Amino acid sequence: MSRMTILVRTAADPMGLVSTVRNELRQMDRDQPMANVATMEQLVSDSYSRSRFTMMVLGVFAAPRSCSRRWAFMASWRTRCAENQ
Repeated sequence: MSRMTILVRTAADPMGLVSTVRNELRQMDRDQPMANVATMEQLVSDSYSRSRFTMMVLGVFAAPRSCSRRWAFMASWRTRCAENQ
């Protein structure tokens, strides 16, 4: 099954034009369904949501490892400084 995407550019509220666009589409082809109506902002947000989730999970697992390395370095540095005094 093929898909068709229709974009409508407007300065007004985009969701306020849904019924108008649906009526125009119905006049052109009564059998053409109209589904998955969304604003461009919603589409962009959805496209980045998977990347955001992946980065969040990566950050959650990377942060403790990074902190433990810093703590280990600081502890060894303090030990070396104490030995040299």
